[in-house]
Amino acid sequence: MLAVAAAWAQDSATLTGTAMDSSGASVAGAKILLYFDDGAEPLARAFSGENGVFLLPGLRPGTYRLTVEAGGFQKKTVRGIRLETGTERSVGALTLAVGSVTESVEVTAPASAVQTGNAEVANTVSNEQIRRLPVLDRSPISLIRTQAGVTLGRGATTVNGMRVSFTNVTLDGVNIQDNTVRNSTLDFLPNLLLLDQVAEMTVATSNTGSAAGLGAAQVTLTTPSGGNAFHGSAIWYNRNNAYAANPWFNNRDRLGRAFLNQNQAGGSLGGAIVPNRLFFYANYEAFLLRQQTSVNRTILTGTARQGDFVYRGAGGAVQQVNLLRLRGLAIDPFVRGVLDRVPGPENINNFRVGDSSDTLVRNTGGYSFLAQNNRTRYNATGKLDYVHSERNHISGSYLWNSDLLDRVDGNTHNDYSRVPKTRNDNQTNFTAVTWRWNPRPSVTNELRGGFNFAPVNFVTTEDLGTFLVGGYTFSNPVNQLMLPETRMTRTFNYQDNLSWTRGRHTVSLGFQGQSVNTISRADNGIRPNWTIGFAPGNPMALSAADLPGIGQADLAAANTLLATLGGFVVTGTQKFNAEDSRSGFTQGTPRKVDYRYHNWAGYLQDQWRVNRRLTLQMGLRYEYWTRLEERNGLSLLPVIPAGQSPIDTLLTNSTLDFAGSMAGRPWYNKDLNNFAPNFGFAFDPTGKGKTSIRGGYSVHFVNDQLLVALDNNVISTNDGLQQTVMLRNQTARVGSGL
Repeated sequence: MLAVAAAWAQDSATLTGTAMDSSGASVAGAKILLYFDDGAEPLARAFSGENGVFLLPGLRPGTYRLTVEAGGFQKKTVRGIRLETGTERSVGALTLAVGSVTESVEVTAPASAVQTGNAEVANTVSNEQIRRLPVLDRSPISLIRTQAGVTLGRGATTVNGMRVSFTNVTLDGVNIQDNTVRNSTLDFLPNLLLLDQVAEMTVATSNTGSAAGLGAAQVTLTTPSGGNAFHGSAIWYNRNNAYAANPWFNNRDRLGRAFLNQNQAGGSLGGAIVPNRLFFYANYEAFLLRQQTSVNRTILTGTARQGDFVYRGAGGAVQQVNLLRLRGLAIDPFVRGVLDRVPGPENINNFRVGDSSDTLVRNTGGYSFLAQNNRTRYNATGKLDYVHSERNHISGSYLWNSDLLDRVDGNTHNDYSRVPKTRNDNQTNFTAVTWRWNPRPSVTNELRGGFNFAPVNFVTTEDLGTFLVGGYTFSNPVNQLMLPETRMTRTFNYQDNLSWTRGRHTVSLGFQGQSVNTISRADNGIRPNWTIGFAPGNPMALSAADLPGIGQADLAAANTLLATLGGFVVTGTQKFNAEDSRSGFTQGTPRKVDYRYHNWAGYLQDQWRVNRRLTLQMGLRYEYWTRLEERNGLSLLPVIPAGQSPIDTLLTNSTLDFAGSMAGRPWYNKDLNNFAPNFGFAFDPTGKGKTSIRGGYSVHFVNDQLLVALDNNVISTNDGLQQTVMLRNQTARVGSGL
């Protein structure tokens, strides 16, 4: 149970303060009791140390009241103490008046306080603040960029100019990032959280303690909890195109206004099942987006469909030549079938693509139309909090998200379908459980575990057939840009964190672990893929002599049109994969990988309150990243002969052989020297809690595309597990059989 104890900085809150008398002297041994603001039974207990300082760690975010009792002094109560996710809140110096403990004094905590207790630079955005901001999609993640030091960099959100993968994002202490492809860690979170699933969000941009791992910056989110009073909400939002103007290009292309109707509806309810003991929170929300997006495709003119090629010859004179008759050819029967799926020339409504213009219709033009671009999401949240006593608190949360998304973007939709043939169909599951144990006032232990199952599935309704053909002079009606692919990333987190307060020191120590398992399957490239064109020396190819006065660009376009209508292919490729380590290459086998890696970390940290103005933070974290493994044994690396260096091996015709633990040849050596020191200070120059000067130095070990980088170097680029075979300089026609 010795572990890296800064899980308080990851999810829970910490409350500190100082008990003193009217002369400014410390009051040692004062009893500190913490309650819900409307609660009747204490949730946590502590005693002030010899310097009057007390500390209550591992608290869930919320609003509390605090009582301070000491012999010979009046009881003091502080109400309205707001604790925020992953932060430390100080109530400052609490002056006790001389008198009987049966007498009491009540004060209200200030709405905000300057952080004077540690070196961390962080800010918390509450659910109330989130609700007041204009967030059209009700996603709290976009609000990360509202914090100081967070910017939208060169295509992705970054913190303090660091790489996008250097930030760790957790919900209730469990990582919720895409831990396979980490190049958009702050812009895409597979869980697709909505506002009422998040109670608070804390963004720590620098000087995080040794307990915060897996990132140099931390984004910490917590789910809402119920309280003694029942609170609920019901929401319905609607956006539509009733009063929207039509875009200029839609007007020009004679397209009507794109349809838009977005409805978001749901509700939440939280309260007590057993007052002061058992609390619940539940939320459900639907996001129903029905919309259209304008897309533009390239189609043939009426003359080009018959083989007539229009170009400008010498002096700019318009020339028209039937390329099929010129070469004594007929339209290839396979291509004719493809052309039957291409909209006719009467659908040309723009010249933003193709080679035609307003003054001359040549061979290709643009066909823009409105395509469906819908999204349907359902989010559900459930949470239970059980306060057995001030010594034992247990909480658990579960989140489920369903996301069905039409892929009409340029990377996946390049056909003429008004209902996209490719879509994402994902269902994400998240669970977190926490047990906070307070065996005595000076010791708090938190045990936490959870998982996040985040799939990324691309499904298609396209009939791909037995082979693919591309490179036409018009947009292909067969969508080949996104072939079936599935990927499931399972992230598991477990940690045990201990905090011990003694005198002026608060010692934190603990253990934290994260395991990532990614299983993916991709069909990309396993079918024969033929490219339209003429091989060098093909007698059917056109030359400048065949088309008098033609320029080089038009000559290339003429050959592409002739090759398209004639069905000529110049190259063919097909990718072959290994089914297992003994199968050799097998036809039609998708690329399958099963990756796993772990991170184990331990830390020790001392927060030393030198005096009421100065706090020093010193810590050390140790991390061990296990070696990435492909669990099926499908990985290859060069064999390094005895006495030969790796560089000399790579400069020769080296041999590749299976690698990994199954083959007794790990991909790389263990890295056992990941020691991460952490130093920081917080200084209150006035002693009034209104000003803080902070500084620090820390080292962090992060996941900088670990899986993708090694996949590229061990599997994807090493021939032997997958092989692309290419046939060059072909002269066959598609309709004649390939």
